[in-house]
Amino acid sequence: MATRKCIRCGPKDESEFNLRDEKRGLFQYVCRDCQREQMRNRYASNKENVLEINRQSTQKSQMRAASFIQEYLSDKSCADCGEDDMDVLTFDHCAR
Repeated sequence: MATRKCIRCGPKDESEFNLRDEKRGLFQYVCRDCQREQMRNRYASNKENVLEINRQSTQKSQMRAASFIQEYLSDKSCADCGEDDMDVLTFDHCAR
């Protein structure tokens, strides 16, 4: 098995590293254990800042998803009933 050098703790098996770029097969510079420790330390020392960053990221993802759905439904109609009003269309739309 191939080994890699973690910049924090030294040589380890390649299977203990996360991929940084899957297409090119590049691995992270630190092993999973060291990354986990880094993230724990970061959270412990900056809890409020980390939580705010996570909140902002969640809001951004939700806005991106809503925008995608709106764009996707803008030119679609229901395959069952032909409804094309975006306000009533959902992915589980049923005609009654």
